[in-house]
Amino acid sequence: MGALAANWNGQVYAIDGNTLAAVGLKPRLRLWGIQTPELRDGAKAETVAGMRARATLEDLLEQAGHKVKCRALKFDRDCHMVAQCTLDDAQAGDIGSGLIAAGMAYGFNLDEALPWESRASQRYATAEAEARKQRRGLWKDWLGER
Repeated sequence: MGALAANWNGQVYAIDGNTLAAVGLKPRLRLWGIQTPELRDGAKAETVAGMRARATLEDLLEQAGHKVKCRALKFDRDCHMVAQCTLDDAQAGDIGSGLIAAGMAYGFNLDEALPWESRASQRYATAEAEARKQRRGLWKDWLGER
């Protein structure tokens, strides 16, 4: 894999709800702090929840012409670069936070703090609590209809 680049800017496309393929970068990017439904089940069939999460990610990326800025934390066991990525546009929105707020992801491994943003884990947890409360996105399915 080589050395972990501290920062990477460029064009990306959604592989699934939390994984990006980057133009000109060999390892895939895994969005830090979130988990989304798997795109494919055990029989390799696409899942509705996984397709919804990927579509939401693609919609977010489209807002910035698929251009992002990422800060890398580490490589994961699948040799993906785990990174916090933001849209490279006027709003510079945090992609992981956007997916959580839309109810398409939940916080994952938030005990692993980011050295450059100590409150990111708390911000993600707060966004998740609000999405759950409002039953946004997939939370209706995850929590069951009432």
